[in-house]
Parts: sequence; structure tokens; C-alpha cells
Amino acid sequence: MSNGTDFTPDPEEAGRIASHFGPDGPIAAVYAWLDLVRAGDFGSAWVLMDDNLRLCRAQAWLWNNRSHPDIAALDLDEEAKRIAAVPSTSSLWPDFAITELDQLNGTWPHRFKAMEEGRLGAGSATRVLGPDLEVVLLMEGTGEVEVFDQPTLVPDAFPFAVRMTDHGWRVAAYGDFVPEPGWPPELERPAG
Repeated sequence: MSNGTDFTPDPEEAGRIASHFGPDGPIAAVYAWLDLVRAGDFGSAWVLMDDNLRLCRAQAWLWNNRSHPDIAALDLDEEAKRIAAVPSTSSLWPDFAITELDQLNGTWPHRFKAMEEGRLGAGSATRVLGPDLEVVLLMEGTGEVEVFDQPTLVPDAFPFAVRMTDHGWRVAAYGDFVPEPGWPPELERPAG
């Protein structure tokens, strides 16, 4: 690792890094999404998530609450589509959004603190998951540029999968595993 002052990427690498960190790049999309969650604006954060993640999150919430009287009699497939819509057309949206926002803020308070203090940085290496998917790897640091000139294990990394859509980069997963819709949806990498 070096302090970043003696690192000069070749022109091709410099262009890739500029695109990766640019205002329309995947890192900016993740930071914008995190800013909205941190600010309590889940409706706007919802727009910055891809269709698949929105559907999986709606399915997970409905599945976890399937015995509740307001949900038990519903067609879960149809209600999941209504919740996942942008904007949501479900009467359950307010309860769903509060639950999701509380869960995210309760899970990541130290990450939001690092973000507020300018200590949450992003890795520059592109980690491709598929033709339209890549991983943005966030990590806590000192706030200074840190250059790793060899593969380096980053303890407590904070990954997000992002998808390129017709509307730009969208958050596709909280982590590096893209969820699978279903009843219940598969939100984490299967064991094994």
C-alpha cells in the first residue's frame, strides 16, 4: 500500500477510474442512495433501486408479515408488484417504507457515521458480476487516498451490487449477491 502521492495510472486506467468515480458512475449511484436512506427519504431511495431488488424487498416484507390480518387475504404476487412499483401503488407502502428504512438505519449506523466524517471510501477496481452488473466496494478509512498496488483483503468491506439500466446505475443488492424473487425471496447467497 502507498499513500497515493506516487501513483499515476496509465491513460486507459485513468479513464476507467474517472468513469467509475464520475457523477454518472456506479459509485455516485451508491452514495446518492445511501444519502437518501440516511436522510430518511426512502421514497426517493426506492427509485434508485433496480426492479429486481424492489420486488425482492417487497416480497420479503410481505412474506415476513403474511399472517398479519391486513396481508393474509391478499394476493401476494399482485401486492408485491404494487409495492415494488415506482411510485408504489400499494396502500401498504407507508408501513413497508418505515420498516425498510428503520432496518437499514439500524444496520448501518457506523457506516453512516463514517460517511458523514468523510471516511467512507470506494475501491477503484471494477468487480464485474455480469454484463450489466458490478460491485461497488465501500470501506472505512482515514479520509486520505489509499492506493493498494496488489490484491488486498479489506476487512469489514461494505459491498453493493449495482446494475446499469436505461435510467443509469441502480442499486441491485445490499452486498455482492443479487437476490432472487420468490416466496420467500432468496436475499443471501445460499450456503454451500
